[in-house]
Amino acid sequence: MEYSPILSYATAGLELSFSCIRFEVSKEKTPATWSLLAILVLLAGYQIFEALNCSPLFSGQFSRAAFVDITWLPPVGLLYIALVMRRKAYSVISAA
Repeated sequence: MEYSPILSYATAGLELSFSCIRFEVSKEKTPATWSLLAILVLLAGYQIFEALNCSPLFSGQFSRAAFVDITWLPPVGLLYIALVMRRKAYSVISAA
């Protein structure tokens, strides 16, 4: 079985297109929107680095870049959760 990067590129394209659509549709650009955009761009970047690493032309030269990319996902995800939960906590307090 031979590796084909088409799936990685297609996944990256879907993630980038979804992030562009989400950014354009969102009426207010809150920090939570920006962090969600960062998560989707990091996921797409990792897919691209994965495809480049597995190609015989580069043979793993982007492995450190892929590691740095994937390392940023948990902190940005926690930031997104904190921003969304803070907004929901304020809405619950103001409704009471």
